Amino acid sequence: MGLKKDIEELVEQNVISAEIGDQIRTYYHEKEKESGNRLFIVFGILGAILIGLGMILIIAHNWDNLSREIKTFVSFLPLFFSQALCLFVMLKKVKNRVWREVGSTLLFFSVSASISLISQIYNIDGSLSGFLLTWMLLTLPIIYLLDSSIVAYLYLIGITTYGCDVGYFTPNDTKVLNYWLLLIALSPHYLMALKTRISSNFTSFTHWLITLSIVICLGTLAGKVDELMMVSYMSLFGLFYLIGSTKPFNKLRIINNPYLVLGALGTINMLLFLSFNDFWNDLTLQDFQPLDRLFGKELIVSLLLTFSAGYISYKDWKLNGLRPDPLMYIFIVFLIIFIIGIFTPFSMILINLITLLSGIILIRKGTSNNHLGLVNFGLLVVTALIICRFFDHDLSFVSRGLMFVIVGIGFFVSNYLILKRKKA
Repeated sequence: MGLKKDIEELVEQNVISAEIGDQIRTYYHEKEKESGNRLFIVFGILGAILIGLGMILIIAHNWDNLSREIKTFVSFLPLFFSQALCLFVMLKKVKNRVWREVGSTLLFFSVSASISLISQIYNIDGSLSGFLLTWMLLTLPIIYLLDSSIVAYLYLIGITTYGCDVGYFTPNDTKVLNYWLLLIALSPHYLMALKTRISSNFTSFTHWLITLSIVICLGTLAGKVDELMMVSYMSLFGLFYLIGSTKPFNKLRIINNPYLVLGALGTINMLLFLSFNDFWNDLTLQDFQPLDRLFGKELIVSLLLTFSAGYISYKDWKLNGLRPDPLMYIFIVFLIIFIIGIFTPFSMILINLITLLSGIILIRKGTSNNHLGLVNFGLLVVTALIICRFFDHDLSFVSRGLMFVIVGIGFFVSNYLILKRKKA
């Protein structure tokens, strides 16, 4: 109501034209409508889940008194109901997002319930990985038939759990490949979302789940030469950061750009982890002997990720020149340091220097651009490195204290100068 009065007053005072006033009213009306739709989707999905749980509890109360035939019929009942609902949505409510998300979510969980009940009734043995694989394969078409973002989220959580089970808990190299195939199967839906609604909150959640899923499950590809996974992860975070720094991702809010966030945090965390002696002392030429151990899946993954990040970095350099952002190029420097580390632990010193230099460059970049967040991030990098060295070397308490005092003064001075510039 206050907005409406303000617009009318601006029109009366000839601050804006009547046409612009109408456009502003239309804009905020559409925003309110969109917000209302999101609320309906959330409550609709919660309602669908509660209905499903209620049906399961009612059936469970009388389960032992039912015959096998009735149990089988009841097991398929939620599936039939949810499929009928989805068919109705496809025929009558396909343009209504609330109906699509509610129907698809109900069907997603109905598939799981039916598989579980049938397995229990007929004593069908199975594993968690087998159950998850069957469930995800059966529900994958729902994402495309109903264009459901919620089922895409649940699908990503499901395949990530599957990947962890077959990759970490019950390792099976053949089944690990299934995770990556399941992830690729979602790519058409994700690419369409990038093309049509990249700034949507639904797409932002998909960004986060995909990037986190890849980070979590990349380690499942480790084999005979685990050390190469350090190169893989460093290149992966470099690739993420480069993607997040290019159009159209660099136009998104930072919270909606997990590629940039995870790329930056992942790179810095890797540098801090590798700034200790342990990894470099254990890394020797013997780890790659005989040479046939080297030519495994870890090398393929490392080369694939490094070349992908290198290609995007090259394209960005051709378009924008050499940018003063160390996080864009650390994966290349790290590859050289890793090769040096095979022959000498001197690489640990190089990693510390690179981490310190990165923090200083970030501080300088943030200062020149009056970007308070970037300055503080650079200072945090330097502080984290000092903390790591605090526990790593036999420095006197006076030296440690002086380092923290210097960094603390840096925080105050840099923030004060930038705030003063912005105020001016």
